[in-house]
Amino acid sequence: MPDRSLMLLLFASGNYDENEFACPYTFDMNRGNLGKQVAFGAGPHRCIGLTLARMEIKVAARELIKRLDNIKLEIAIEDIEFVPTVATRSMASLPVSFTRRQ
Repeated sequence: MPDRSLMLLLFASGNYDENEFACPYTFDMNRGNLGKQVAFGAGPHRCIGLTLARMEIKVAARELIKRLDNIKLEIAIEDIEFVPTVATRSMASLPVSFTRRQ
């Protein structure tokens, strides 16, 4: 690397280390080492908004489940397309169908 080169460190890329996480691209809420993910940094560099982000996703998920029924992914999981970005793993779209819960 040339002198004074800039480097971009992406903590979340550590979540795809196959030596640490078996099948890192598979969604698995029952991983034995789920707590080792580093999407929010670690140690003194842990994101100050971590607790708020976790609470927000819990509230949002509960509200969706309360209001929606028959939630279904309309394409095969392997057909989900991702936007090529440096910093995040973002889906181009997520086609789902649902009905309103009565």
